[in-house]
Amino acid sequence: MLVRGARVLGVVLMSLALLAACGTSTGVAVNCQGLRIGSVYAEPILVEHENGHVDPLILTVQCTSSDEVQIRDPHGKTYHDIDDFRAHNDLLTARDTMDVPRRIPSRGADVGVVTVSGHTSGPPQTVWWLIGGAVLLAVVAGVVIWRRIRRQARPQPDDD
Repeated sequence: MLVRGARVLGVVLMSLALLAACGTSTGVAVNCQGLRIGSVYAEPILVEHENGHVDPLILTVQCTSSDEVQIRDPHGKTYHDIDDFRAHNDLLTARDTMDVPRRIPSRGADVGVVTVSGHTSGPPQTVWWLIGGAVLLAVVAGVVIWRRIRRQARPQPDDD
């Protein structure tokens, strides 16, 4: 019985981990391999606003390690990656779209682009954790109720 409960708990925890990994990731890779740490690059982003007007947006990308960057917008606000920029920038709305290179810094190379919204609405990770927490509570409550029902259904030994 204890082994089965451990398995159920393991499945629930793995499901929560998968839910937490879901989100609005753009799929933009950070790759500073072979670049000098501290190097700064201008990353041109094409933005289409909800009114149809298209503008270039230059983000400054600084390599802080081989797989980490610091992105700075034109107002000087800094971000850890494109997802952080989308979640916290004050420049774009969720109805604006951006054409972002699939790898930053792209250094002008043809790495392909991905089109994403200019802003994400709310912290998606929080939503997934709340859903996962609710599922976990429901599973735990179900196990507790099931065990009580089974305990009550067992035949009681005679006191003779």
